[in-house]
Amino acid sequence: MRIVATALALGLALAGGRASAQPPADDLAQARAAFEAHDFKTAYAHYSALTASPYGAEAAFVLSVIVKDGYGVVRADPEQALVLLRRAAEGGEPRAIGALGMAYLEGDGVPQSLEEAKRIWRRGAELNQTSSLYNLGYMARYADRRPAEAAAWFERAVVAGDTESLSELADLLDRGEGVPRDSARAVDLWRQAFAAGAKESPTKLAQAFFEGSGVARDPVKAQAWVLVAEKAGNGVSPEGRNAILANLTPEQRAEAVRLADRCLAAPSTDCP
Repeated sequence: MRIVATALALGLALAGGRASAQPPADDLAQARAAFEAHDFKTAYAHYSALTASPYGAEAAFVLSVIVKDGYGVVRADPEQALVLLRRAAEGGEPRAIGALGMAYLEGDGVPQSLEEAKRIWRRGAELNQTSSLYNLGYMARYADRRPAEAAAWFERAVVAGDTESLSELADLLDRGEGVPRDSARAVDLWRQAFAAGAKESPTKLAQAFFEGSGVARDPVKAQAWVLVAEKAGNGVSPEGRNAILANLTPEQRAEAVRLADRCLAAPSTDCP
């Protein structure tokens, strides 16, 4: 269990008790390493000492995670965790903004409100935070049924480097929902998503090459993507697989295996 002295030190820091010079960079590195290693006792101590520092927003966010569930370090206190989470969000911590929006979306410790969740994420979007941009796109597409707005948010998220938005934007482009249809760009985005680890992209690429949608029709490459999709645990239907295999020679099937093995060994945008 966490010793009382550390909990008291946290209380003083949160009250703005002591002024402190900017801590050495390795203090933050040690705090992050401890949290990533699930050494919550050490992370709690290090982040507690950082709450009044320039790293206070990150510290408040991590402490909110620990305080919410306790993790054997402190008594679980969801109300105090929410106070910390708000402080982190107000300080511009991206994960805190995302988490606070989710709290309102799900009614977790606060009144459930989709509008409040979106308001919080819009603030994150003003800071060009990828999670907020993605969440706004997701809500626009699936909750509000506004594909044009969704495409605009996903486009901004992709530009900002968000990999989860690649597949969402690709799907809208391929369908021509909210944007002019552009299957060629959709294929490019699915390739990027695959390189970033998206599991659904190989299935989409298999269909694109089988139908010749956005790329030249190529059953060998379609079969290669089928094999990749199966390895990703997101394969195509037996009917679709049989339709692709039906017109392939043994040599073409072997080539598809070679292409799939290459992409599985080194996922990249250079895959077929």
